Amino acid sequence: MAVNKPDNDFLTRIQLALNMTSRDIAHALHISLDEVADRHGDSSEQSSGYSDPFWTALSHVVDERVGVLMGVREELNRKLRLDLDRRNMLRRKTLER
Repeated sequence: MAVNKPDNDFLTRIQLALNMTSRDIAHALHISLDEVADRHGDSSEQSSGYSDPFWTALSHVVDERVGVLMGVREELNRKLRLDLDRRNMLRRKTLER
């Protein structure tokens, strides 16, 4: 049996990736803090993603966060492309003089 270290606790890895505390997750899922605490450590291996609605609800939170991040990434990439185009246009104008 694996030693339960924070880096191999499934819920802890999710929390770190989402930058959410157990309290944040409880709030997002509209459940008690105790219900989140029950999913840490060995308990996370014992609860099934098929029969435990906690994991499905958490999956929706992750999907929402990923969607927001993808939107931000797209906006940032668009800005960087526009800035690069402007810089290249200014460079061409400078060289044409």
